[in-house]
Amino acid sequence: MAGLSPANACGFIELMAPVGADLLISGWLLHESGPFDEIEVEVDGKTVARAAPTRRPDVGNVLKKMPGSEACGFRFQLAAPPPRGRLTLRGIRGATRDSVYESLYRLDLDEVVTAPPDHLIKRVTGSTEVSFFRSAGLRTYTEFRDALERYHPERIGHLLDWGCGCGRMAVHLAADQVADEIHACDIDREAVEWCANNVPGAEFRPIDLYPPTSYADDYFDVVISYSVFTHLTEEAQHQWLRELKRIVAPGGLVLTTLNADYHARVWFGEEMSARLCREGFVDVGQDCNLDDVAPDDYYRGVLQSHWYTEKWADHFEIVDYVDGTQALVVLRR
Repeated sequence: MAGLSPANACGFIELMAPVGADLLISGWLLHESGPFDEIEVEVDGKTVARAAPTRRPDVGNVLKKMPGSEACGFRFQLAAPPPRGRLTLRGIRGATRDSVYESLYRLDLDEVVTAPPDHLIKRVTGSTEVSFFRSAGLRTYTEFRDALERYHPERIGHLLDWGCGCGRMAVHLAADQVADEIHACDIDREAVEWCANNVPGAEFRPIDLYPPTSYADDYFDVVISYSVFTHLTEEAQHQWLRELKRIVAPGGLVLTTLNADYHARVWFGEEMSARLCREGFVDVGQDCNLDDVAPDDYYRGVLQSHWYTEKWADHFEIVDYVDGTQALVVLRR
């Protein structure tokens, strides 16, 4: 039987919390072709738990376009895992087993990630759930760290987290000291100030809605950004691509994410997917999460297709493009 493509699966670990020496995780996992018969959990490559998915009507209500989307929930209490490691969730259907979701975990997550004020959390996640903020930040950090190990295996000198919000990923970058110097910036000045006072090991700086920034030419070996281009108009995107090119050193990398073809198909359905295929770039409207920070015409919800993103070759070499819940794009100056 052919395997299920991980790129066609989506999910979240919404809760990651210690229970004594155990680790409790819960969330949901789903493939666009339908629900799994069972969900299996591995810790550092060893299977430790397995169960049929539970009902999640809340997920089904959002992902109406995916068949059987209510049958996707999981909740596992993992017995005494190592203090830090890697979780792999595998969806099982018949004889098919595929890795579709991976995240680092740490039993001291609550201690490492100081909870920002609720309103700052809501600006970056759309909710005020501290547990989701913590686990989602660690999952995002996992994705970028894996990509850095593939595309920049040597030690990083200067790294920038562009669009850091209230530090959901920067806190892990700083805790693990993934670079000699870690910098982070955002248009949300309140969030940047909070990070500067609560996230040690990185330098935080506010930036304006549009370039330039105050960073020096050719300064960064790596720039990473999660869900920033997903909110920018076409013109703003190109302005920021030019600025990133200015501040990244020759040969340096930019790793960023987009809402692309898979996102359009799963979250919006075939009609939007077809429109995106035709037009390449679709502005779906104002995103209200930054109403107190950015004007309505700035912070948008945007989708862009793979073929549209290939135009970024005017600014950078496109090293890789991996579609998924958010597509990961690797660029090199």
